[in-house]
Amino acid sequence: RKDQQDNTDENFHERSVHISIYDMTYRYDMDSTWLQNLSTLIKGSNKSNFDQDCETAAGNKCETSSIPTLLNLFVNFTDCNLDYTSPRSFKNASRVILRVGEVRFTSNVLSPSVSVQAYKLSLSDLCIHICNYRHPHNAENALLSCAHRYFHSEDLFVLGSNQRTSNQSLTSLDNDLSRMDFVSVAMLDALDAIILCSPRLKNQNGSSSQTDPAITVALTLGKLSLHTCQDSFSCLNNTYNEWFIKITALSEEALDALRAASE
Repeated sequence: RKDQQDNTDENFHERSVHISIYDMTYRYDMDSTWLQNLSTLIKGSNKSNFDQDCETAAGNKCETSSIPTLLNLFVNFTDCNLDYTSPRSFKNASRVILRVGEVRFTSNVLSPSVSVQAYKLSLSDLCIHICNYRHPHNAENALLSCAHRYFHSEDLFVLGSNQRTSNQSLTSLDNDLSRMDFVSVAMLDALDAIILCSPRLKNQNGSSSQTDPAITVALTLGKLSLHTCQDSFSCLNNTYNEWFIKITALSEEALDALRAASE
């Protein structure tokens, strides 16, 4: 559910956006770029609409930097899951399910940018489950509405003597995860984070003129419980390390830019 409110006058633009998501599972794919493409599309659309709104009767456009814009953003996730399966190219085979009871993200984004931008993140009832192989999504796919219309037959669950699912097991998430060979490795009851971001100001020679950190994070942690043996902890650690190396690696475009700058 998304609610949006606008409050605009000649000298100030204010917009409030409320986004609430319930009971959703997101299957995270490292190679997917739909989120970045959507963000680029939204930014381009907003800029085009803003330019049209600034059109004057004389045909001249107003300066975008002269009119401040405030975006009040409220995002809420309730009973949602993040489902991650390690890519086939990774050495460590695993599947991780990150379940959160509630996540709240708020911010007042001012444009043009101010000296410090603040974000607040609150999280409760987080639980991490892990499996030491790439468990397929066939069982979940078969329970989706119109699954046979949108999935191939090999992506759907086939009932068998060793894979039959009872109605009783469907009533408990823990039972389903246990049947799928998942184990619970970590639980966190609460986390509050305040993130402060400062834009980097550059001198004429291109170097930064600031000595303070660009990002400051203040964390308040609740109770963290670990339920791991050596094997499950090693699997979780290897899964995170491979994901972190991949996600922080430079793209081909960035490598080409570095090569061009060094020449």
